Amino acid sequence: MKKYFSFLTMIIICIFISSCSHAHTWQAATCTNPKTCSECGATEGKALGHYIESWVVSEDPTCTKEGDEVGTCSTCNNSIHHPIAKVNHTPGDWVVAKEVSPSSDGERTQSCIVCGGVLNKETFTLSAEEIESHYKAACVEYSYDTIARDPDKYEDTYGRYTGEIIQVLESNNNYEMRVNITKDNYGYYEDTIYVVYAKKEDEPRLLEDDIRTIYGINLGTTSYESIFGATITLPCVYAEYIDIN
Repeated sequence: MKKYFSFLTMIIICIFISSCSHAHTWQAATCTNPKTCSECGATEGKALGHYIESWVVSEDPTCTKEGDEVGTCSTCNNSIHHPIAKVNHTPGDWVVAKEVSPSSDGERTQSCIVCGGVLNKETFTLSAEEIESHYKAACVEYSYDTIARDPDKYEDTYGRYTGEIIQVLESNNNYEMRVNITKDNYGYYEDTIYVVYAKKEDEPRLLEDDIRTIYGINLGTTSYESIFGATITLPCVYAEYIDIN
């Protein structure tokens, strides 16, 4: 076996020696190839590289596509193309894609004014002051007759009422109140609604005879029994905010 490998090795050496038993026949380096032996393919040095005296833009780059410039090589006379890097996007203004509400985040995006591609996206929330302002703006001023005559129709709507507190039941900052909301010609309030409210931290206590503006959700009606045993049914409001007047 060893004799076989030795014989094979000798054959390979002989072939190599015979293929390049004399000096290399060099072909001069070109723009793309180094100096190369035409007989054995051996190389030496590096390719010359193209020599371009000037470039001409054949296609301008955009923010989505590379451009192109072309030049003629002074050595090989070939036209050489070279890519031009994309330009930067041009950001536009932030645009609200989803409106924010007191119960959910909003979403806004920023797009390129050239290609229209979305560059940035973020969610945003309302501050406590903005939530309060947003909530109050959604409340509609209903009359007593409106919510008392057809309470089911206005259930789960947002209402705004200004009136006088005529009775307060307070327990651990939770309030149940009767509030008169219709002001007569003499400046007195009548027409009673039932208001439930959880007082916020640092808010002053609510007292009888206070004149307050109430912002909250209409809950239809509620009924309770008077001290005389009669059933009293009133429009009911769950207040979210109460302002002093």
